[in-house]
Amino acid sequence: MRFPRPGPLLLGPVILALSALAACGGGGGSSVPPFNPGTAAPTAPPSVPTLAPASASTTAPLSSSTAQPQTVAIPPAAGLSGSITLPAATIPAGTSVDVTTTTTTPAGVAPLAFGRSPQSVRAAQSSGLEVLYYQGLRFTQTLTFPGYPAFTIGLPAGYDPSKGVFELAFYDGLGWTYPIGGPGTASGQQISFPSAPGPVTYQANQTYYFALYYAPTPPAPTPTPTASPTPTASPSPTASPTSSPSPSPTPSPTPTPGPLTASPSSLSFLGTGSDLTQTVTVSSSYFTGTFAASACTNAQNTTVATVGAVDSNGTFSVTPVAAGACTITVTDSSNRTTTVSVTVATSSLYVQGKKNR
Repeated sequence: MRFPRPGPLLLGPVILALSALAACGGGGGSSVPPFNPGTAAPTAPPSVPTLAPASASTTAPLSSSTAQPQTVAIPPAAGLSGSITLPAATIPAGTSVDVTTTTTTPAGVAPLAFGRSPQSVRAAQSSGLEVLYYQGLRFTQTLTFPGYPAFTIGLPAGYDPSKGVFELAFYDGLGWTYPIGGPGTASGQQISFPSAPGPVTYQANQTYYFALYYAPTPPAPTPTPTASPTPTASPSPTASPTSSPSPSPTPSPTPTPGPLTASPSSLSFLGTGSDLTQTVTVSSSYFTGTFAASACTNAQNTTVATVGAVDSNGTFSVTPVAAGACTITVTDSSNRTTTVSVTVATSSLYVQGKKNR
C-alpha cells in the first residue's frame, strides 16, 4: 500500500487586459499601463509514510445483553491500535466476533476504487485516495445492528490526522460503499468516527471489511494580486462570459434486499413452559421494512407454541405450550416469507420396582 505523491496544483492566472481607444480627430492615442497578474504559490500536501505489510487477529465474545453498546479491541499491527464500538442490539447467547487488522488488500476483496458509487463525491478525492488499512469483522451468528460501528483508531508515529481527510469505507462482499458517515475527528495521534446510521445486517460466518482511507487536502492557493491601472481612455466594454451549467450528480443505486432468512430455522423443545422459551432472529440485508410472525398451530388448530411480536431488530420469542409440531410463517412488508419449524415433545419416565420374595 502506497500513498500518492503530491502533484503540482495547476492554477490558471486570470489576466485582465484593457485596450485603449484611439483619440478622435488628429490627436495622438495614449496606452493603458500593463497589468501585473502576480504569481500564485500553492503548497503541496504533506507526504505520509507507507505502512509495512502486517496483520493481526483476535476473537472476542459478545454479551447477549441489548442495553448497552459493546466495545472490542483492534488487534495491534504496524503501529495501529484502538477500539471498535458495536451499537446496542439483540445478540443471541454464545455469539462471538473475529476481528482482523491488515495493511494489505484481503484476498477476494476488490480495490477501493472499484465497486458501487460513493454516497457523495468529495473534492479531496480529486487528489487521489489510498487505503491505510483494512478492519475485518466476522460474526458467528447473523446479526442486525441499527447503525455502523464507531471507531477510535490510534495512528502510527509519523501520521498527523489533521493533514488530510481520513474516512471509512464498507465492503459487504459485493462492493465498496464510501464514505460511511463523515470524515474522522483528529485528536493527537488518534482519529475517531462516530456510529453512522444503518441498519446493517451481518450474515453468520461471513467476513465484512471496513477500510480507513486517506485523501490529501492541498491548502488554498495564495490569491492572485490585481493591479489597479489608471487608463487615460475609456476601455471598450467586455462581455460577461456565460458559465456552463454544472452537471447533475448521478444518484447512487438502491441496493437490492438480500434473501429473507430466519436463524435458527427450526426449534425443538423437550417439555413445555415459559422457562424453555427460545428466540428467533429474522434478517434481510438492505431491507428496511418490518416483519410479522404467524401463530404456531397444528393440523387440529391446537396451539403448540405461543409466538411473540417481532421487535425492531427482527427478533421474536417462541414458548412451547403443548406437545406436537407446527410451522411459524414470517412475512415481511414486501410479502416475502420464510418459515420456522417447531417440535414440542414431552416425556415421562416409569420405573418398575421388583417385589421382594
